Amino acid sequence: MKKLLYILFPVMGALFLVAYIKASTLDVVYTDYIRIINSYFPDVYSFKPYLGADILTRLPVSYFERIINVALFSYSTRLDMYMGIIFLSLSSFVIYKFAVEQKAPLVILVSIFIVYFSLNKWEMLSNGTGWVHFFAFFLFTLHYYLYDKYVYKKEAGKKADICMCVLPYISIFLTAGPYTAIYALSLILLYLTAVIIKRNVKFFKRHIKYLINILIPTLIYIYSMKHSVEEHAGSTSMSMGEVLKTMPDLFARLYLKSFASILVGVETINDLKLSSDIVIAMGVLVLLAYIYVIFLYFRKKVYKTSLFPLVLMFSALISHLLVTLSRWIFLKDTYGMSSRYALQFQFGVVAVLLILGSLGYKKKEKNNIHIAAGICVLFIVGNVITNSYEMNMAKYRKENFEKKYEAALEFDKYSDKELNEIFQYRHDAARIRKALGILRDAGLNVYKERR
Repeated sequence: MKKLLYILFPVMGALFLVAYIKASTLDVVYTDYIRIINSYFPDVYSFKPYLGADILTRLPVSYFERIINVALFSYSTRLDMYMGIIFLSLSSFVIYKFAVEQKAPLVILVSIFIVYFSLNKWEMLSNGTGWVHFFAFFLFTLHYYLYDKYVYKKEAGKKADICMCVLPYISIFLTAGPYTAIYALSLILLYLTAVIIKRNVKFFKRHIKYLINILIPTLIYIYSMKHSVEEHAGSTSMSMGEVLKTMPDLFARLYLKSFASILVGVETINDLKLSSDIVIAMGVLVLLAYIYVIFLYFRKKVYKTSLFPLVLMFSALISHLLVTLSRWIFLKDTYGMSSRYALQFQFGVVAVLLILGSLGYKKKEKNNIHIAAGICVLFIVGNVITNSYEMNMAKYRKENFEKKYEAALEFDKYSDKELNEIFQYRHDAARIRKALGILRDAGLNVYKERR
């Protein structure tokens, strides 16, 4: 029966998120879709936009999905949202398979469910353009799991080597995009840790191959990224040095508050009117929980049986750091708490739960048992509060989508300011008009019934 749980939980999670999407959204373009439509439409079949040096930043896998979406579904944003849910569920399937193989107790499996399918990711879920990011994290999770099972534990031969060498190219060239740094750094730390633990010459030589085959696609992506043009509305023109002089504690506050967001969503925090000091204290509490569990991981020598939870922790900690280093430009210490980062941050909580589930506590370890139980309760309660808040917010979010739908049908009647606010795209209202005009002429999305 327990073996069926790694199928049951992902399915239940997917159904829950589908119900949320239906309750909180409508099938209408907004925000990042404006940029995508202007870049790739009206000729969605043309590969010409991908022929530049910035091709990898354009997430090539989206080219094929976009064609299918236009041809079969008249460019449905809901389809994109459901794709995101599918890949989130697939990555949870990998995690549950590992947890069941490690004989994690039911309380850990339930805790993972609450965290992994938490609505703290509402922004990523309801913005369908993020489906490819869910796909990327599924591939990351799969790579970590396959490495742990077939290289670290079993030291399987040539097939495992081919898999480890090929997966980085598939992930980085097709889906990883801005998450390439997280993926590459996590793998590098994973390989270094494994080599140090094994202390085997043959094992070391295998990992030289793996390392080369993560560095090559990463360097190619960096080259591609240097040729891309990014737009950051609202970013500062000050240098990092100038910001450090005027706001010396910004980076610390941004970093610590990002940890608090995985406990309770920023919208919930704002609604509860929690002070900045309380939010920072929450972030410190989460960080201490991570440190404590990592300490137990090495003290109990869990690394001898598996590195999978550790690489998930690497991924989360790198994510928190990179978000801090890349988002300070907005001069907001709450920027790292955005729900769009919950997908990458949640690996840390999952790692904590997997490690706690594999420790096999003895009765004499009452203090550790109590602390472990407290950590589980901390994340469960935090995410239950966030889920409750988001379920109550669903009807209001749908009302906003209804405004978008109405505005899209009659966009000529709205001012530039109104369009910028309604479609959450504040770069240029002319781009919004152009994108909606393209869809209207092609009879796509909200205009499909006008064909």
